[in-house]
Amino acid sequence: MSIKDRLKILANNLGIKITDFSKKTGIPYRTLQNYFLGERQPSAENLQKIATQLGVNVNWLLTGEGEMLKSDAVNTDKIESAGMPQDFIDKLKDDLRNKDDSFFASLSMSKDRILDVLLGKVNLKRVEVIELARKLNRSLDEYMYLAGYVPDVFDRVLKNPKMMESLRTAGNLTDQEIDQAIYAFADVMKRFEKDQKLKKKK
Repeated sequence: MSIKDRLKILANNLGIKITDFSKKTGIPYRTLQNYFLGERQPSAENLQKIATQLGVNVNWLLTGEGEMLKSDAVNTDKIESAGMPQDFIDKLKDDLRNKDDSFFASLSMSKDRILDVLLGKVNLKRVEVIELARKLNRSLDEYMYLAGYVPDVFDRVLKNPKMMESLRTAGNLTDQEIDQAIYAFADVMKRFEKDQKLKKKK
């Protein structure tokens, strides 16, 4: 597992997107995007910013050893969040209309958390967006797009009908496994495209 993978795990664990990551650490969005895509390695200065602002164990970030977060890490519930995109909130409001308490009881997240999302106070994690799409019988592709979780990493996968069909028919995958599978597909496609470019240059 590389630093880019650990950065993705960290962002997912904290429930933040790259935009929030950038605001919290002061690292430019484009620079972070390059880190997340594995096109650049974080500088020592930026590693320190991530460690300080997000309470991350630098040794874990570099090597994967030890705990992800320091024992005195920041309370992740208090990380500033821009909230979910308004289009997603509007769609979710419509889809949740007339849902009773039994529906909310079936979710891994609390009803209060969903209310905070609808009020624009907090972000959902990717895996929570996947869960809602599944429980509401809505299109995963649409929910991921509306939630703003389709940067370069997801875009090619979600636009590939064969890959999406294989995910839908893969059996009883958990929401976390679907999330990981999308990343895995995206990584494979990225490597394939790089190989193709190298072959064309030869």
